[in-house]
Amino acid sequence: MTDLRSVFVGALLVAAVLSIGVAVYALRNRRNRQDRLTTVLAVMMAVTCAWSVGSLGAHLSASATATWFWFGLINVATFALPVSWIVFAAHYANYDRHVTRRTIGLLAVVPALTFLTMVTNGFHGWFLADARFVSERALIAYTTGWVYDLHLIYAYILILAGIALIGHVAYTSRRVYRKQAIAIAAAVVVPLLANVHYVRMGGPESVNWTPVAFAITGVAIAAAIFRYRLLEIVPVARESVVETMRDGVIVLDEQRRIVDVNATAERMLEGPNPGADLIGASAKQVRLGTETVESIVETGRDELAIERAGTTQHVAIRSEPITTGSDATLVMIQDETYRREHERELERTNARLDEFASVVSHDLRNPLNIAAGYLDMLETSVDEDERETLDVIRTQHDRMQAIIDDALTLAREGSAVDETETLSLEAVAREAWDGVDTGAATLTVVDDRSLEADRNRLLRALENLFRNCVEHAGPTVSVAVGSSDEGFYVVDDGPGIPPDERERVFDSGYSTGTDGTGFGLSIVTQIADAHGWTVECSERGRNRDGACFEFSLRNSTDRLGPALAQKQ
Repeated sequence: MTDLRSVFVGALLVAAVLSIGVAVYALRNRRNRQDRLTTVLAVMMAVTCAWSVGSLGAHLSASATATWFWFGLINVATFALPVSWIVFAAHYANYDRHVTRRTIGLLAVVPALTFLTMVTNGFHGWFLADARFVSERALIAYTTGWVYDLHLIYAYILILAGIALIGHVAYTSRRVYRKQAIAIAAAVVVPLLANVHYVRMGGPESVNWTPVAFAITGVAIAAAIFRYRLLEIVPVARESVVETMRDGVIVLDEQRRIVDVNATAERMLEGPNPGADLIGASAKQVRLGTETVESIVETGRDELAIERAGTTQHVAIRSEPITTGSDATLVMIQDETYRREHERELERTNARLDEFASVVSHDLRNPLNIAAGYLDMLETSVDEDERETLDVIRTQHDRMQAIIDDALTLAREGSAVDETETLSLEAVAREAWDGVDTGAATLTVVDDRSLEADRNRLLRALENLFRNCVEHAGPTVSVAVGSSDEGFYVVDDGPGIPPDERERVFDSGYSTGTDGTGFGLSIVTQIADAHGWTVECSERGRNRDGACFEFSLRNSTDRLGPALAQKQ
């Protein structure tokens, strides 16, 4: 064996060992059975190994039968390799949705037909126009047929298309992704150039260095795995990590290393070395405020206050797996400083409004009380005929007093409920009924249910509803209270509310009577909103023909918290 042949055989052996080693490593490090990228990589490297082994066997064998067998294995590998490569490139470039069984089947049509013509070549000579075993040199001398040449062109197209996909990833990605893509592209470009040189400059009796070049392919793929963590870091999440996003985004791999981070998150994070690249850094070493990213993810921390340069930044944090069953994690960081400041300003504004309402009501009640006192004095000094005029004045005084009370209530009931207790609907309804001048009206509690609510506010809401029923349905109205699937209801047997007025009745100041203030049902809405409930005037139902007010408690989960929702 000449020195050159010894080098050639040794290179083939190295290529085979490296290729099968990468294939085994890929299979053993699959995240799950649906991890297509590593599966296709293993297939591609196994095919690479088959080509190297076939070339090795062909150069070491002396018999015609063995040489023809190894020659056939080489060709089968060249049929499968371009298809496995383009499928691998598509998965790596995040075109998984296009890689279906149908797509792979269509890609395999040309190789399958080429294989068929190779097996039946003795009948037509389409694959090899002439082929013979040269015993003196123990090799196959051949002249290619048109099918062989057609498949060669097809294989080059697939390989170049795959390189284009990887190149696009290298061009559009950054940092470790770019290094990955360059390593993979180099792994394929080198044997491609070697094969082009063999086809153009060599011949069947020349040494085909293409499988030897696959030794470089194995090294490049191995470098992508061990140095750039190909099987752990793939750009599947990059399209979701947009540099212009206002929220911070961090992508962690299964070993809790940062594999991607956008500009917003970079401004919030502090790495182990100031100014150093965060890509590839352990989440244990990167901090968000006083907490490490790893502790935030593992403890499920959902908010954090970051002290920086004398200011406090409030952030909301959400961590979740990138895909179901995967340990890779997507961490979203939302700056809520402005919202917190807005909430505090709103609280201050509400406090000022409450103070203003109290002052105004006090300043209005004083002159009103004085006027009422003088009115009482006049009653003792006027004739009986003039008392009717005084009654009108007294009625208007009472109306002004009611407007002041309702306006003050309206200003105070809009704030969210902070503390609640478990209440009985029946008990609160009967207490509210007793607190209203209902005359001959009657109350029926159809059934009871427990509610998580502010007792005083719920009382005020029911009192306003009962008062509304008596004022608009008459002193002998029959009112019913009961539970529903979504909450509870209040209904009467009066004339009801016309459909075109059912939404307007909740507007502040809206009233169909001359004595009402128009604030009663608006206050009911405010109290419902403060609890996280909704209230609406529904169609006539509940076996009654009057007005029906339905309260839905379904929205209260967000406002009152999970514990309250469970109690309900």
